[in-house]
Amino acid sequence: MMPLLKSPVIPYLLNRPLSPFEKQAHLPQKQRSPAPPWFQLSVIKMNSTFLECPDGYFLEKGFVGLFGLIFVGMSGFAGLAFPIVTIMKWSTYPPDERFESLLFALFAFAIGSFFFWGFLNFLKKEILRYTHYPVRFNRKTRKVHCFRDDGTVMTEDWDKLFFCTIPMLRSWGVYFHRLAEDGETVLDTFGLPYVTGKNDEFLTSQWEFVRHFMEEGPAELVGQVDIVMDIADRRETFWNGFQRLMAPSGSGIVALIFAPLGFLFAISRRFAMLTCIVPVWPAEIEAECQIEPNDPYIRDRNHLAPFGSVPYPDGRR
Repeated sequence: MMPLLKSPVIPYLLNRPLSPFEKQAHLPQKQRSPAPPWFQLSVIKMNSTFLECPDGYFLEKGFVGLFGLIFVGMSGFAGLAFPIVTIMKWSTYPPDERFESLLFALFAFAIGSFFFWGFLNFLKKEILRYTHYPVRFNRKTRKVHCFRDDGTVMTEDWDKLFFCTIPMLRSWGVYFHRLAEDGETVLDTFGLPYVTGKNDEFLTSQWEFVRHFMEEGPAELVGQVDIVMDIADRRETFWNGFQRLMAPSGSGIVALIFAPLGFLFAISRRFAMLTCIVPVWPAEIEAECQIEPNDPYIRDRNHLAPFGSVPYPDGRR
């Protein structure tokens, strides 16, 4: 089984049959996972009606932008440097070398422009898009709504989706497919945001959190959520982006070592966020997701559990 590659640059492979690997790694909605349910710092909003999470790529946002900005700058500089130097020194060139210098400057400009536009298009895969692509699980209508990359929304019955664990480069995550009527052809694919190693006992803990919410309700989950991702209707702040990037590093010496690199990526992530649009759910979906007055299970920026009210398993989020 080849890894599913999901990034702004490499989309999921669609219009294909389910692989034997995916069928073997199937996670049925009615079957409890061996892993305990845990929110894994992945809740945007939760209440008695719906649970909203970010997409599977959200943690990595900023990586493409950093390399894109570096290569756009390098190619732009290389494409302009030689023509500018040629113009500035034109009068100093011997007459028999001017034509050769001009050809070389034009060649450098053409090559630099080619790579500049190529890397700019690469960069545009992450900027000028959406800050994130939310996934909303409505337990009352038993519908799942997902923002696609192009801004359209996929809606499917919870019971019709196919969930499974799949490798993604060096990590594993839980993904879900919308299938065609034949029950075999993959039409859409979306990922939950928590990824980890294949043998990590918490690989399916966020999946179990979602599954438990949809099948058994929020009562046993609400106490876990002492932090939400405050991005429902606003851009992520620089500091929150840095914290999110550093979350997999935990604390201690490992976090200290990766902090400078995390800070660099946080700058790129913030740049990407500032150039992107905050997603807005269509009115008809919001109408289906009305929250009851005095709902005791609301978790958003204004309703949080006391920090540490439920112990974190193995110190994780």
